[in-house]
Amino acid sequence: MNSASRALARFGFRQTIRGALILGVLIGLIMGAQGAAYAKAFPDAASRAKLVASLNSVSAVNFLSGEAKNATTPASYGIYKSLATNVIVVGVWGLLVTTRLLRGFEEDGRTELLTAGLLTKRRTSGKLLVGFLGSFLAACVLAFMLIAALGASKTVQLSVSGAAYTTLAVFLPGLFFAALSVLTSQLAQTRGRAVLYGLAPLLILFVIRGAANADTSANQLKRFTPFGWSDLLNPVLGAEPKWILPTVIFAVVFVGAGLY
Repeated sequence: MNSASRALARFGFRQTIRGALILGVLIGLIMGAQGAAYAKAFPDAASRAKLVASLNSVSAVNFLSGEAKNATTPASYGIYKSLATNVIVVGVWGLLVTTRLLRGFEEDGRTELLTAGLLTKRRTSGKLLVGFLGSFLAACVLAFMLIAALGASKTVQLSVSGAAYTTLAVFLPGLFFAALSVLTSQLAQTRGRAVLYGLAPLLILFVIRGAANADTSANQLKRFTPFGWSDLLNPVLGAEPKWILPTVIFAVVFVGAGLY
């Protein structure tokens, strides 16, 4: 990587790292603290069974949360309680940040200044995305460390692998929509329109995931949405890492198409 490429990657990193670190801390604290709060509020099997029964009796509540089966242990309660909120926050963050780096900079004329005749626009965009990827990974690592540390208590007993899968479940939709915005930023003439092109499928796919959780007979719908893939990854109660692959595949396709 030549000096111009390194400078662009560093620039993309500096433009995104602050928000990434804030996001990583918030996600880590929210997901990590849920288990301890749950263990205190529901200290025995009887109280937990009563909670699950009450959640199953009002299935519509699960639209904005998760499947009630995840409310059975302190380690998995964070998945039920907070995964839905966090995945959409991370998804919107990935969408907005990447759109700003690409379509936003082009719209403001900063891409022309960044290239300065040294690199093509395609390579410039690629290097900016490398910088964003560094920020994205920093957020993941920070969140993982907090989730693992807070979940290591005797009352929660979240394993290191469980913390890793939980972190992936939260951040994979962010990767999906960041990659999608690489494509949508090239399909729109303005940054605002590019954001709309990304937000529309995001909201539709989130509603599909919510409907699948609210009605167990519609559970198969999760297979068609990145938010559902996070559920199917099942981070704590029997992880299924195969559900990481759809996000990786779509991310490669979206980024490749967008840069092309």
